[in-house]
Amino acid sequence: MRNVKIFFKSAGITFLCLLYFTAMYLGFCKTYEAMQSTLFEDTRSAVQIGENYIKFFDMEFYF
Repeated sequence: MRNVKIFFKSAGITFLCLLYFTAMYLGFCKTYEAMQSTLFEDTRSAVQIGENYIKFFDMEFYF
């Protein structure tokens, strides 16, 4: 019974941490997109996967 309680507490804390980090990441993406649109008139999304490249914020990786 004790192990089950520990499991559910751990699962709950893990879920809350994942939820928090996901919300933070999406907030950063929205802020970045708004800044790029306002300052540089760049309407591309923060993370973009193309034919031969991956754009992650300001970095573009070509392969």
